[in-house]
Amino acid sequence: MMKTQLKKYYGESLRNLIIAIEGIDGVGKTTTAKLLAKELGGEYVHTPLSDFKVCRELFENKNPVSRLFFYISALWDAWYEIDKISKEKIVIIDRYLLSTKVYHLVLLKRYAPNFTNMLKEQFDSITPPRADLNICLKVSENTILQRLRNKDVKFDTKLEKDRTFQNEVAEMFYTLSDVTIDVDNKDPFETVDAIKRFFFQLENLDKTVSYVI
Repeated sequence: MMKTQLKKYYGESLRNLIIAIEGIDGVGKTTTAKLLAKELGGEYVHTPLSDFKVCRELFENKNPVSRLFFYISALWDAWYEIDKISKEKIVIIDRYLLSTKVYHLVLLKRYAPNFTNMLKEQFDSITPPRADLNICLKVSENTILQRLRNKDVKFDTKLEKDRTFQNEVAEMFYTLSDVTIDVDNKDPFETVDAIKRFFFQLENLDKTVSYVI
């Protein structure tokens, strides 16, 4: 039953589901995505892929338009790998389209407002296909701050410390994700169990609604 439900027709071929784990820094995306991939017999993919990580730091302090197109390029690079893997197994992505869209909508609104409408209107036409399911993780501010203090931060340090920015990004994630899971009082195994239970409801859910569980 799980195998059948986690396959989908894409074009003329049957492939496995592609699931994106989203959310602001410190919510537990990597732990959840890796465990979910293991539980489902799938493959974990972190974006950007390694080739783009080498030059990622160069774009963190650039203007948000340059930064945006760097990340869009990284998404296309990742997509061809994700699409290939999905022919064989489920793919669990650690950050994908929503991360790029949400972070840059907030950045552009602050620093390049003339580009905000362009991003809203053109994003879907210049980026790879979306994931079949976009799951946003949510935890309390206190939990996030505690986790970030214990984290070896290499990128986005300024943005992580800007809590007003992060909270604005979080609210946008909750609106645009297919489902938001409050994981503040859940360990990683409980979070993955909640996601797996949600899978069995997919066929009966209204795809135009963002769910909270």
